[in-house]
Amino acid sequence: MTSDSNAGALDIGVDCCISFIDSCPDSYLSTCLSNYSDKLYANVVDKAFNSKPSTLNKGKALLMKIMEVDEPTSCTLFLLSKLTDKKPKIPPTCLEVIKDGIIAFGAKP
Repeated sequence: MTSDSNAGALDIGVDCCISFIDSCPDSYLSTCLSNYSDKLYANVVDKAFNSKPSTLNKGKALLMKIMEVDEPTSCTLFLLSKLTDKKPKIPPTCLEVIKDGIIAFGAKP
């Protein structure tokens, strides 16, 4: 869903992921995120962050939602690794999501 090259389908796929996280039971959600979070992070950063502005905002909202329901450390580490990406939109957007995550959920030493 988050790896589609069609902009409209990608937009709907990100919406679907946000809805899934909102309505999924906690026990099942932690299993899903532990198995698929790396692929989800990569798809959102590579596809949604390089797409139209509405999809970019939904991608940021999805990563913030994942940080809210799961441990934000894995998402933050992935975003830090993408700060050296060659696509011009990705590093500033990753930095913005990290900043918003620290503001919303605090920093861990």
